[in-house]
Amino acid sequence: MAQNRSTSESLARFLDQETFVLTVNGAIGRNRTYREGIDEPSKSQFRNSLQCWLYDRLGEYAAKPVDENRHLANIQRLSSTLSQNHADILLDGTFRIGTAQKALNLYLKYGWARGNILEPPHCPIDSIVLAKIKKCASSAECRICEEITWTKIRYVHEYMHFVEKAKARATEEGLSIARWELSIWEIATASA
Repeated sequence: MAQNRSTSESLARFLDQETFVLTVNGAIGRNRTYREGIDEPSKSQFRNSLQCWLYDRLGEYAAKPVDENRHLANIQRLSSTLSQNHADILLDGTFRIGTAQKALNLYLKYGWARGNILEPPHCPIDSIVLAKIKKCASSAECRICEEITWTKIRYVHEYMHFVEKAKARATEEGLSIARWELSIWEIATASA
């Protein structure tokens, strides 16, 4: 019996670690996050801080649905905490909101897929989502739609601009934003 519990615990730790690796790859893998010339130990320290921060929030999303205001506060807190603690290695000294939302939302998506948390309040805003939402009718008046890359999102209102567009698309299809993103992700990756 002790061996089975040990194996189960080892498998759970393995899945936790792999979930985090996938989250990091999705959020910062092809996203210029660090200043030039940053050494691997400094990057590793940053990733450890990110992992601890995300892991510490998982319980909050498991216990009961997290409302949008609380979720936005968590994204801002993640951005500001890592910016303060790692400004010396981050590009422009900032862990941008776009990268913070991608890390938190992707981590929550994996937690949801594993059955560890309830359905997340948002979805990862990334190139797949941005390809599916409509730009503003007058993009000349909308700087946010003009600079439509999730890696450049610096402010919560920019992030929410895309969330509202994604919610509108999800509603058109009778889905929550998390379920809508999951469906478009399946389609996008099936052809890749």
